[in-house]
Amino acid sequence: MAFLKFNKAELVNLSYSLKREIISANKTGAYCNTSIVTCNTRRYHGLLSVTLDRFGGDKFLLLSAIDESFIVNGKQFNLGIHCYGDIYEPRGHKYVIDFDADPVPTITYKVGEIEFRKSLLLMPDSDRILIKYELVSSPAKATLQLRPFLAFRNVHALTQENSSADTGFTMVEGGASFRLYPNFPNLVLQCSRSGFKFVPSPDWYKGITYSDEYRRGFDCKEDLLVPGWFEGSMKEGDSLIVSASLAEEAPAGFKRTFDATVAKMPAIQGNRDQLVHWADLFICNHNNRKKITAGFSWMYTGLLRETLIALPGLTQEIDELMKIMENLKKEGKSIIFISHKLNEIKAICDRCTVLRKGKYIGTVDTKDATIEELSEMMVGRMVKMTVDKEPAKPGKNILEVNNLVVKSKIHKKNSINDVTINVREGEIVCIAGIEGNGQTDFVNAIT
Repeated sequence: MAFLKFNKAELVNLSYSLKREIISANKTGAYCNTSIVTCNTRRYHGLLSVTLDRFGGDKFLLLSAIDESFIVNGKQFNLGIHCYGDIYEPRGHKYVIDFDADPVPTITYKVGEIEFRKSLLLMPDSDRILIKYELVSSPAKATLQLRPFLAFRNVHALTQENSSADTGFTMVEGGASFRLYPNFPNLVLQCSRSGFKFVPSPDWYKGITYSDEYRRGFDCKEDLLVPGWFEGSMKEGDSLIVSASLAEEAPAGFKRTFDATVAKMPAIQGNRDQLVHWADLFICNHNNRKKITAGFSWMYTGLLRETLIALPGLTQEIDELMKIMENLKKEGKSIIFISHKLNEIKAICDRCTVLRKGKYIGTVDTKDATIEELSEMMVGRMVKMTVDKEPAKPGKNILEVNNLVVKSKIHKKNSINDVTINVREGEIVCIAGIEGNGQTDFVNAIT
């Protein structure tokens, strides 16, 4: 379902389109953030920012942008866009005719008879972005050039031309690997099509200006290194996938990986599904340590105050909440956890203070106190922790549902798919699941 659509007049109007942003994030703490016409307006913008433990767990921007150029019948068309002072050059936004966010951010360009599509897929569980290019239509064979803009800096900083930067590269299968400074990881850029080659020609693009930073009165200009360009030919109907990663991958599998990842994406059938999806992405699982990202894209991961404020609205399961709090405790953070759920208190707390009717009752070490003792402190009397219940004696079937399928009204996938259930006299049947997973459609279908 397309939740965001823009017409061509909006897309080519920079005063409008530069204020609309793409934000993709994943569980490793990586993100891709830029405007819908891929012109970066803030220092935090870029195609691939990753969390680096070697630098204190901060986020670092490795790949700022990739500029695309087409050469057809001897004419070159530049699809990139950057701001230099108050000048935008090249002005690739004038060729944009469509933007779609479902299932991944996709931008469509049209130059005369040439139609070209670009899709951005940040991998959900690795520091990697896949960019799919499709030559939808073209009157002749075209040459595609891709110029990567490298930053290798903290997302809160800016970089300038300097002699310390290593402008060299290492050849890898289908591309090249770059590392501007010691201790940084390699940024490996690879193309899925064997005909694409890297042409080295290192050059600094100076004075790239971030308009939002300028408007706020902050430092707003930096220099980015373009180490060269990737070049190859495409004909109508061809596609190319470019991988930007911290490790070398097998180019033969790029298309399969892209298609399989998109196919596994959860169906988004409404605004609530969007909220649940994005709430989950704020929970980072970097190196198997769960933390909360305080905000995209300029705030840090693991901030204590923001984490504890956000936890109730973000976590879908209590086990996830417990893991996040345990990680905070291991980092030396102190937490006041207010709850009446004794199992949670026993699982996460070191000490428990009980208040009853506004009065202090006592403090105990949770490892030394039983649930029965804690419940007596809470209510002021002995509490029976079990319920005596006779076994159910259900009767005959009064409702049978077999292989129920319900088509979604707002999405291509079925909201109910092959569900079978029966209900007998004298029993209660529970349908469990997070809201938005088909319960309402199921009830509407059988009533």
